Amino acid sequence: MSSYENHQALDGLTLGKSTDYRDNYDASLLQGVPRSLNRDPLGLTADNLPFHGADIWTLYELSWLNSQGLPQVAVGHVELDYTSVNLIESKSFKLYLNSFNQTRFDTWETVRQTLERDLRALRAGQR
Repeated sequence: MSSYENHQALDGLTLGKSTDYRDNYDASLLQGVPRSLNRDPLGLTADNLPFHGADIWTLYELSWLNSQGLPQVAVGHVELDYTSVNLIESKSFKLYLNSFNQTRFDTWETVRQTLERDLRALRAGQR
């Protein structure tokens, strides 16, 4: 058992819990896990990390509806720098991305900006 298994920061996560799919975009589905849970016990801080890298996600079936309600599909690529406050909790990311499926967006640029805004907030520890 890890030292953080029952950590308060993990209490609100959807991981390991029954969940429902949302019909429309919902930024609140995206959840972060503090990197500090594993780094603090090792004495690692943002300014003394002995490694570098990124969390890389390929979004193979990113989909949404255009303004006329026609399905749009794209392959997305997300990189989250290793110095971010949080990493992306995978189940919440899946639920978050699925919330795009029946949501209308005017342009691909709007979809991209929405993803960037939400991931920027997660990276900074605001989710």
